[in-house]
Amino acid sequence: MLSSLYALLVVSSLAWAGPPPAPTLSAEELGVLATGEVVLRRGEGEGSPTVVVVDVAADPDTTFAAVMDVKARVGDISALKQAEVYLDEPGRLGVRWVMGIAGVSVEFSTLYVVDRAGRWCTYELDPSRPSSLKSSGGSYQVLSRPGGSRIVYTAAVSAEGEEGWVRRQMQEKGTRSLLGGMKARAEAAAARGPG
Repeated sequence: MLSSLYALLVVSSLAWAGPPPAPTLSAEELGVLATGEVVLRRGEGEGSPTVVVVDVAADPDTTFAAVMDVKARVGDISALKQAEVYLDEPGRLGVRWVMGIAGVSVEFSTLYVVDRAGRWCTYELDPSRPSSLKSSGGSYQVLSRPGGSRIVYTAAVSAEGEEGWVRRQMQEKGTRSLLGGMKARAEAAAARGPG
């Protein structure tokens, strides 16, 4: 049971010097974004990236601050129980995550390379810390757009050992909740205004 759960959570490592290029969105996807919803493109096959995009009615700096508020993610994803920052220095952030799924606790730590001026970060597992996962990696970037900003989240997910529909359900629910929370925090901050 435990090994099946861990296999369900395994993601492929992506170590980028910067985020991948922003995707070109179809007219249909732009229509989804215009309604305030999240666009999710599942990776096609083992290790190929999943891309999630959401438009935000807040300036890019406010939106990036919401993306980097890692402790707030605990409220966004029901399975996420803890986010503990263990490293916070210019250009780098280390976070220990604890998830509780089906009564099993899963712990892993990620290292972020952060470019605040460019409003992007990449992450991968911290190899110096214990982990329930084999690998994990991806990126966040915040782009400017008329009327606000756009969050682009990219991660590669491995489907080792589990049914594809279970993986898709976890990806869809978790990533939609995650980006929905970031969007809500950024828009609330923008509505409050400076200070």
